This record gives sequence, C-alpha cells and structure tokens, in this order.
Amino acid sequence: MHRKFHLSCIFIFILISVCSIAYSYDLSDFPEFFSDPVYIVIGVGAKSSDVIGAVDIAVSLAKAGKNVRSRLDTEIDELNKNLIVVGGPCINAVAAKLLGFPDDCMEGFDLGVGKIVLFENDGAVQILVAGATAHDTRVVSRILADYDNPKNSLSGKEVAIRTYKYKELMILD
Repeated sequence: MHRKFHLSCIFIFILISVCSIAYSYDLSDFPEFFSDPVYIVIGVGAKSSDVIGAVDIAVSLAKAGKNVRSRLDTEIDELNKNLIVVGGPCINAVAAKLLGFPDDCMEGFDLGVGKIVLFENDGAVQILVAGATAHDTRVVSRILADYDNPKNSLSGKEVAIRTYKYKELMILD
C-alpha cells in the first residue's frame, strides 16, 4: 500500500516537472506571461534615451493593466522577479547578470542593431531590451512598447532589430 502511494507521488512529481520544463514562454505572448508586479530596471548611469525607453514600456504595460514598478539596477539582487531590463551590460548590472557577466560588455551587440531577449530564471520572466548604443536601445524599447502593432511581430526568445533606419524597421532572423 505504501509502495503504491510512493510510486504515485513520484509519478506526479515527474509529470509536473516535465510539464513545467516543456512549457516555455515566447515573445509573441508579451505581456500576458507577466504576473504582477513587473519591474522596469535601468542602470544607475543610464542615458536619457534608456530612461525614455523604460517610460514608454512602463506606460504600455500600465495600459495593458499590469502593475508596473521602477528600479535601478543596484536595487535588484536576484533574478527571481518579473523584470524588463533596459540597457545593455555596459550600463546595466542586471543586464550583465542576465548575460553571464561577459568579459567584453559589448560582446554580442552590433552598432545599428538592438535586441529584445527573453529569459526565465527562478520561476520568473525577464526581458532584456538593449543595443550597442542608447539610440539602439531607444528604438527597440519603442518596438516592445508598441507590441500590439502588427508591424512589430515579436516571436521566439530573441529578436534582433535594425535601428539605423528607424522609419524602415526590419526584424532580423
């Protein structure tokens, strides 16, 4: 009797574990996958373009009914919260943490291209919105803030966007 009970418990545990691993979030589900609150994080030394981008995203989320809070990168110790991190690893310590503290903070970033990258850590979801320059970050922030525009179809875990011709935005594969 106890053996059947233990085997049933083990089976249920394995089933729950497999289901939670199998389900993964996708940028096409933004912002629905966020539970409240959502923290918008900017670097202490962020440029005004990063701040404006963060405000655009916060307003967009608030319109979608999300409880939005702002934080500086120095106020976030763990990745166990739902975060939107604005600015790359050179300017935002939380971005550096998400990317594994690269030796070269520009690694993976090209001029004229911004990124929106989805992460999952400690039961929470984080999105990095960054580019090589403040302009690149500002442009991709606008794209995320305007997520419901059909021209801005986001999908997958990472989207790269050419920013040098903002009027002719092109999502790269």
